[in-house]
Amino acid sequence: MADRAGKKDTGRKAGKSAGHKLSKSSPAVSHAELERTFNSISMAVMLLGSDYSIKWANKATSTLLKLPLSKITGKYCHKLVHGTDEPPENCVFARMIKSRKREESEIYLEQIGIWAQGSADPEYDNKGNLKSVVHIINDITERRQAVLALKDSEARYRLLAEHMTDTIRLMDMDLKTTYLIPSAEKQRGFTYREMVEMPLEKQITPESLRAAYARLSEELPRVLADPVYNPVPILDLEYYCKDGTTVWAES
Repeated sequence: MADRAGKKDTGRKAGKSAGHKLSKSSPAVSHAELERTFNSISMAVMLLGSDYSIKWANKATSTLLKLPLSKITGKYCHKLVHGTDEPPENCVFARMIKSRKREESEIYLEQIGIWAQGSADPEYDNKGNLKSVVHIINDITERRQAVLALKDSEARYRLLAEHMTDTIRLMDMDLKTTYLIPSAEKQRGFTYREMVEMPLEKQITPESLRAAYARLSEELPRVLADPVYNPVPILDLEYYCKDGTTVWAES
């Protein structure tokens, strides 16, 4: 028992010794390694002083500002980024000064000619005084342009959908309407919501319903068997109007 206990104690001592040696042999991350890491980042990263001066910047900052790092360090951030003598109101650093916490925003940087996503993270000393700020600028021009292009495209399609006389309807596999262009309201008198929620059997006459189901039963197996098969079946269907009359439409 004594031997076992002795072995256990020895094992613990050996473990402690090995752990001690491991911690001593594990090198801390060097300044050069940190600099290499930040220089590999595609976003502009700057370390600013409390007076908005740039203490350090990575290579992406040089690329963004089109200036060598030697002409960036020591300069005021707002002078290089915004081209102003004082920080503008929409500057994330200025907003961070007021809130005393991380701030971020998307703004257009006229001085550089890009849309940017900027952030400012403060570091305070143990007395609560602002010590430094990590300021990151990410060029989001391409993303912003894509969003604006999508909005413009959606607006054009919406304009067409609202003014065209043909009815465009999307239906799921249960023949439930999932989308209907607003102009359909003018043709049959029902509201958009009424037509979307109305089952197919209440929208078309029984004869038209049978014809629609027959055509669907004929085409559906072909579609399921061959994903490339894209039929465009055309049917003349008789639709109910809100005033009790019916109207024929090519579907």
